[in-house]
Amino acid sequence: MKEILVIEDETTFRTVVLRTLRRHGFEAIGAENGTEGMAVALARQPRLILSDVNMPGQNGFALLEELRAHPETSAIPVILMTGEPQKADARFSMDHGADDYLPKPFSMEQMLAAVQGRLQRQEGINRAVEAQNQTERLSAQEKLRLQTTVIEATPNGIAITDRAGRILWVNPAFTRLTGYEADDVIGRAISILNSGQQSREFFAQLWQTILEGKVWHGELVNKRKDGSCFDEEMTITPVAGADGKIQNFIAIKQDISSRKRIMHMLTHERDLLQSLMDNLPDHIYFKDADSRFIRINQAHARHLGLQHPDEAIGKSDADFFPAEEAREKLENERKLLSAGKPIVGLIERADTPHHPKWVSTTKVPIYDRDGKAAGLVGISHDITNRKQAEEELQRKSAFLEAQMNSSIDGILVVDEQGKRTLQNQRLVKLFKVPQAIAEDQDDQKLLDWVTQQIKNPEQFLEKVRHLYAHPDKISVDEIELKDGTVLDRYSAPMLGKNEKYFGRIWTFRDITERKRAETERQMMELQLRQSQKLESIGQLAAGIAHEINTPTQYVGDNTRFLKDSFAGIFQVLKNHETLLAAAQQNAVTPEMLAHTQKLLAAGDLEYLSKQIPAAIEETLEGIERVSKIVRAMKEFSHPGGKEKTAADLNKAIESTVTVARNEWKYVAEIKLDLAADLPLVPCFVGEFNQCILNLIVNAAHAIGDVVQKNPGTKGLITVQTWHDGDSVEVRVSDTGTGIAEAARPKIFEPFFTTKGVGKGTGQGLSIVYGSIVKQHGGSVRFETEVGRGTTFILRLPMHPAPATDSRQTTPP
Repeated sequence: MKEILVIEDETTFRTVVLRTLRRHGFEAIGAENGTEGMAVALARQPRLILSDVNMPGQNGFALLEELRAHPETSAIPVILMTGEPQKADARFSMDHGADDYLPKPFSMEQMLAAVQGRLQRQEGINRAVEAQNQTERLSAQEKLRLQTTVIEATPNGIAITDRAGRILWVNPAFTRLTGYEADDVIGRAISILNSGQQSREFFAQLWQTILEGKVWHGELVNKRKDGSCFDEEMTITPVAGADGKIQNFIAIKQDISSRKRIMHMLTHERDLLQSLMDNLPDHIYFKDADSRFIRINQAHARHLGLQHPDEAIGKSDADFFPAEEAREKLENERKLLSAGKPIVGLIERADTPHHPKWVSTTKVPIYDRDGKAAGLVGISHDITNRKQAEEELQRKSAFLEAQMNSSIDGILVVDEQGKRTLQNQRLVKLFKVPQAIAEDQDDQKLLDWVTQQIKNPEQFLEKVRHLYAHPDKISVDEIELKDGTVLDRYSAPMLGKNEKYFGRIWTFRDITERKRAETERQMMELQLRQSQKLESIGQLAAGIAHEINTPTQYVGDNTRFLKDSFAGIFQVLKNHETLLAAAQQNAVTPEMLAHTQKLLAAGDLEYLSKQIPAAIEETLEGIERVSKIVRAMKEFSHPGGKEKTAADLNKAIESTVTVARNEWKYVAEIKLDLAADLPLVPCFVGEFNQCILNLIVNAAHAIGDVVQKNPGTKGLITVQTWHDGDSVEVRVSDTGTGIAEAARPKIFEPFFTTKGVGKGTGQGLSIVYGSIVKQHGGSVRFETEVGRGTTFILRLPMHPAPATDSRQTTPP
């Protein structure tokens, strides 16, 4: 495949054209001036040449004249490109031998349409020339037949006229193009197609050209038989007679209405885009893959100090901004183009001679058809006024903040959207908020931190959500922090004139001393309940051990009795075997008979005949009792069932704790805090048992890591249940190592584990999440603190709805 040669002195534009051609399957080469382009054309003879008109040294017209003068390049189609159409329009370019014309600026779609159209026409000409060459080798009659066939079969309309322009012959394509049959037009002037949209001067110049024996090529609008108009591209070739005088004209017509319509639409869309860009106050710009400007709007041109947007084309930020600022922009754009991740709302500051200027910038990558980043588009919005207003608001707030910071209460003020506007240092101290979070504008970070300090975070958040949903309400209550601090919380709306809501004020006062006595009493009651629970667990474990130990004991005793009895019986049997052999040989002696009687007396067979069956019966009964206990434990661990059944979760938890005793008894104690009024809950009992077992085993492993560092100590695993509205909540807490912050987002993922090799499969918490959330329509979340432990909270609905992904975590 021969190449397409692009001759253009502007490097960036030449690169864009070459990249576009190559992306659409063409082989393309470039030259930066006319001299270099002529050398490449002679050496490689490309299929098509795209050449700029205005170039240093040899311009496009001089190059075109030289191309036509060389036999090797005279037939190569040439499309001229110019940014000064007033100096070199289409007519002027065609008269100088150009095959097509593209006024700058033009879109790459327009360029591709022109290239593809010109190559298609050139292929048609090549086929016609080949047909002509073949015809010359045939007989005159055969030549005439083939020529007629070719002309009639060509898709282009052809009309032959005499010197006066009267039609002598047309081909079928002419009829399809114009609607006129041959009989309609033969003998009539070609002007019957005139639409009236071309001036007299246009036709005067056309006739002058062809009467001088020159080929005329151009575009015009003609009219069909039905009165409709169409755009056509036409070439008129004069034909001289034997005397050298022009006798006929051959007009070849091609309908280009579709191409014109597409180009018009593209031009219209381009003009709309340019109009939109130039009338928007925001700075808009397009850059190539090297971060060089390829298009900007008027606002950005003014921002860069330019008279016209075209002055920025081919330049970069380094041409307009200080080196450090330009380097930072370039690094950001390189990251954007390599990662494909947009830059959204980037606040940038630019220092001007008068005052600092602030803009909010968004940049997104532009991809080519192959999915590769070909550049970017950026939009920058001037936010200087907003920044100045914010600074003024900060100054006005300084006095109020000073007053707030002198208060003994922690104070937080939020606006009508619940966004923090003010807070005092007392609030920061009460909740032990790190200074970085206190100064961060992200309210969620502050809320996450405060929630972490709260002993009952869900209750705390529920009250917050309730008050934000009811802006007219006032609330007074108490909250307790995890470190034991008790705060009196007061919240009231901030109302202006006409009861307009402007936000809410929260105050927090430390009342720990006042609540200490009550807290100590509650702790004593809690310890008593814990002791009672641990005692119940011990009794249950002892009962199970006794149930197995008792039958096991008498099974062992009976087995030893049978062993000893069998030894005596076996001696009697062996003696009888000897006595029988002697009797068969008539060799029985009195001594042998006396020995047999002695063995029979010592073996006490009559006693054994009564006791052995009883011992066997007792043994079988004991084995059956042990088997029943084992089967019960196995059924408890893995009950089947494809449907949910109403289950006693407290009983299931107690059984699971018993089964898992061997996992936790060496490192921890178990505390069961199970609600006595817990209703039956529809669930898959086996699935629920497995979840509780996984959580207890995980808790034991976490505590084991702590106990290993403190030999002789034990941790605590706490299991709690209670009825909460339409749900039942189960909490499994431990005093283990806690979950590292980096691992928290991934703990429910399958095969993810923080345990050592051989100690965990990474499936336990994944099974818990899948069962509780996906199978039961409940929720799973956790609270954790490194070095203090973890609590997993399971909620099961009393009336299950379709399961949703309610996985939650509480960051530290």
